[in-house]
Amino acid sequence: MSSKEIQSLIGRINSIHASAKGDIASDKTATYQLLLASRQLNAALEDPSEIATFNAFSGIQLMCVRLAIELRIFEKLASAEKPLTAADLAADGCAEEGLIVSVARVLGSKGFLAETKTSDGNNALVANPMTRHMTVPSVRARSIFHYDSGLPILTQGLSYFRSTNFRLQKGHDPCLFQFAHDTTDDSYVFFSKQPGVMENFSTYMQGYLGSEGYYAPAEWFPFDEVCLRDFDPGRGEYVYVDVGGGKGQHVQRIVERFGDGVQGGKFLVQDLGPVIEDIDKSGMALDARIEKQAYDYMTPQPIRGARAYMFENIFHYHNDFVSKDILEIVKEAMVPGYSKLLISTLILPEQGVPFALAVMDVMTNCVNGGRERTEAELRALLESCGFRIVKFWYPPAAGNGVIEAELA
Repeated sequence: MSSKEIQSLIGRINSIHASAKGDIASDKTATYQLLLASRQLNAALEDPSEIATFNAFSGIQLMCVRLAIELRIFEKLASAEKPLTAADLAADGCAEEGLIVSVARVLGSKGFLAETKTSDGNNALVANPMTRHMTVPSVRARSIFHYDSGLPILTQGLSYFRSTNFRLQKGHDPCLFQFAHDTTDDSYVFFSKQPGVMENFSTYMQGYLGSEGYYAPAEWFPFDEVCLRDFDPGRGEYVYVDVGGGKGQHVQRIVERFGDGVQGGKFLVQDLGPVIEDIDKSGMALDARIEKQAYDYMTPQPIRGARAYMFENIFHYHNDFVSKDILEIVKEAMVPGYSKLLISTLILPEQGVPFALAVMDVMTNCVNGGRERTEAELRALLESCGFRIVKFWYPPAAGNGVIEAELA
């Protein structure tokens, strides 16, 4: 990249900083724009050989993070009152000291922990903010899921796409996931048969969708004015159905924020049986107005005439053919002129897609045969099934947008 282009990026960063409202650290929109711009600047300054080297050895970092989780290195450092040597970390017999030294070198080079010296001059390690972040249950669960369950799928990617002549999955044809595991089950059914996998995945999603860096719709979307305020108990007893709603963390937040303005309506969280069963096991406390129901959204919707049906992070798991099946199913349960369809999903820009969104697009295709979509693609999908887009709602910073739609 030329010096002129680098100067332009620096100017953009300065412009974002200057336009921030008050303290930039508290202006979430400005900090997100600043983060994206700084990443572009970093990419411009980094030598291509360094990028190629990291790409070639990126699997080593994944393995070292997973080993650190298994050996509880992050927890030991985060709870320590003084720097710890590799010998200290190996004192409980969890691993050979030499392995911990090697793993720590990789983690230190990527900012997962900090290196220091003991008072007598020996090499030691201390926790930094990233170390402490890795002790969060949902963050730990995410690393476990993507390494234990995701990486074995990706290693079969080249063979799979060679077998399809480098074409994406069509309809209900097997995707990379089925190819890698030699199964006809979809990912959720397959993982539900593996001890602990779905419970770990639920912990991952519960934390990710409620993390500080993720702006859940419950925090910014006007549910009250869009659908809750006009609930009519004469049309049906349910005001809000959260389809595939996990452990109910989002519907719980909606009830907390807007529930007082709804008279007599019931809220419902639906998900696969193992996920619903895990709500009580996990100690997740839901408001008394929230009911739980085991449900597969590929089967007829048992709740008819609800004011709103929310699908959060559902359609990106499926290609257009399967997504249309899901839309036709919920369409049969909706009341024209009354029921709302709400879809919470990432909405990709046409160009300049951030890395985190770009890899999510690929990952959803590999695991479920799905895809992330642009506004134009989402509009075409919904209109093809007889829905009318009321509005595309965008979050204040990183996170899902919401598509508000109704029967045409």
